Amino acid sequence: MQELEIAKLICKSDSRLVIGQLNDEYEVRESFLQRYYHLVKQLMSTFSEISMQHVRRDHNTRADALSRLATTKCKGIHRSVIHVTLARPSIDLQECLTTDSESTWITPIKQYLLDGTCNPQGEKIMKQQAAQFVLIGDDLYRRGYT
Repeated sequence: MQELEIAKLICKSDSRLVIGQLNDEYEVRESFLQRYYHLVKQLMSTFSEISMQHVRRDHNTRADALSRLATTKCKGIHRSVIHVTLARPSIDLQECLTTDSESTWITPIKQYLLDGTCNPQGEKIMKQQAAQFVLIGDDLYRRGYT
């Protein structure tokens, strides 16, 4: 936006969750989505003033048209809307590095699912707990299961 010399920006979205995350009212928990969050926050810092607003879908005909486009298979409908299907995420791992450095209750379960290591005294309990979870996303991406 620097090329256009835009200093003040109003962003509107029908996603209350996204607006809440960008306004730091909600936490972005998915590490995959954190990459997008950090990129957007970096872009937001380039403006002198920015406002993130939630707009209900019934008050946003453009978003409604995009929503209908995403769910329809008929060609030729909504010709004024540009539709691009991405073969892969638009953010690479090199662009924004997120790390799960904070240890939480899920950390030992995640470690067990990744490499099978756990406290030998609690292995039976760990097997029971880990059976309820599946790793999806970054961990599989790093291991080559894309």
